[in-house]
Amino acid sequence: MVDQSVKVSTPDEALQLARDRTGLSEIGSESWRPGLAVLLEELNSSTVIAPHGRDYLIESIIAALSNRLRVNDYVQHHPEVLKEKIERPMVILGMPRTGTTVISYLLDQDPARRSLLHWQCVDPIPPASTETLRTDPRCLAEARHLLAADLAEVDLACSRFRADSEIRALRTVKGRPAQLSPLLAEAIAVALRAASLTDGDVDPTVGAAMSAVGYDRDFEKIQPTGPPLALTVRKVPGWREVHLEGQSLTMPAGVQLDLGATAKAWAADRSAGRIASRLGCGVLVSLGGDIAVAGPAPQDGWRIRVQDVTGSPADPPAGPYALIAIRDGGLATSSTAARRWQRGGDVLHHILDPRTGLPAEPVWRTVSVAARTCADANAASTAAVIRGRRALGWLAQLGLPARLVDATGVVFTVAGWPDEPNPDEPNPGEPNLSRSYPDELDDEPNAREQSETVQK
Repeated sequence: MVDQSVKVSTPDEALQLARDRTGLSEIGSESWRPGLAVLLEELNSSTVIAPHGRDYLIESIIAALSNRLRVNDYVQHHPEVLKEKIERPMVILGMPRTGTTVISYLLDQDPARRSLLHWQCVDPIPPASTETLRTDPRCLAEARHLLAADLAEVDLACSRFRADSEIRALRTVKGRPAQLSPLLAEAIAVALRAASLTDGDVDPTVGAAMSAVGYDRDFEKIQPTGPPLALTVRKVPGWREVHLEGQSLTMPAGVQLDLGATAKAWAADRSAGRIASRLGCGVLVSLGGDIAVAGPAPQDGWRIRVQDVTGSPADPPAGPYALIAIRDGGLATSSTAARRWQRGGDVLHHILDPRTGLPAEPVWRTVSVAARTCADANAASTAAVIRGRRALGWLAQLGLPARLVDATGVVFTVAGWPDEPNPDEPNPGEPNLSRSYPDELDDEPNAREQSETVQK
């Protein structure tokens, strides 16, 4: 990004910044100068454009000039590209959100055609080949940039730990209707849907109860041990008290919403879809224990190792684990072991039973579920923790492939979840790609107990 203290008033100043960035000097035709001069004058004199908006536009100008320098340099070193014929190009024009991108991707399905992907516009040199078009590292860099921007928006709307968040401001409405942003309205709609699908096991009105058990700030800031808390059994207000009509929200005074059980998984779904649409490639977004995929999957699916012990995918598996491949939808893991803290003699965790306002009985250390979306998978895995042993039959009846590890380390699987790899087999850390989701889904309503013991 351009230093905010640097003033860019003329085309020469903008070009010099681009030259400094690229180390190149020759830009070719300068027919762009008069138009850029007018644009910069308007940017610097406008009283409508916010400072951060101005900075963003200036950065876009410098990036465009930098690309022009790179393209000119590439042509100078590869003059043969000017001899390549582009026959009958198709140019798709339209207003924003009118389907132009969809039409472009639809035409791109013809092997004889190739659409221009967004990342190629942002960073076009050197050109990608047809073979590397959707696996080029520049595609990943832009995907991460888009994800970071998405998550920043979601955090500002949904975090109950930020004083400036939109959801935190709802505490002041005192029962009056509140008009929400489209983003927060969507997030709350997802939370209410999860509550409905789980018969209230996943309830967004647990905000005050969360604070009462000590989860009142970002988890990294919570002290692992502390003095005893006066824990009281109290039913939370209940999701049925929250009424959302479009972007209008009404709920009783004193209700504090917590979207922790759904927002992260929904954010993974949302970003995966948006990035796949923007870049035209397959995408996997992993946010903690929540994974969403979108766009074309790799030939053998997205390979994922699921285990009870948190660790890097590059490390050998610690204890029993499952290897699966998903092609669409999402996978979520809920745990009573990862986010916990101690107050006096009580070990607490972040998954609350709405009927008591207290942490659910830790029957399961982890529950992993695959579903049509990551949000649905996470709702099911969270509800399974709260339901305890009853979760086995519930998940099996729904036909949701799931892996549940109880407090003693015994693994249970339902609805076609693949068997645990045998540690005596060669290379047990390598995925068995014949076991893939959703190819093995079934509705068989029974659970298989597996005798492996997971490391605690």
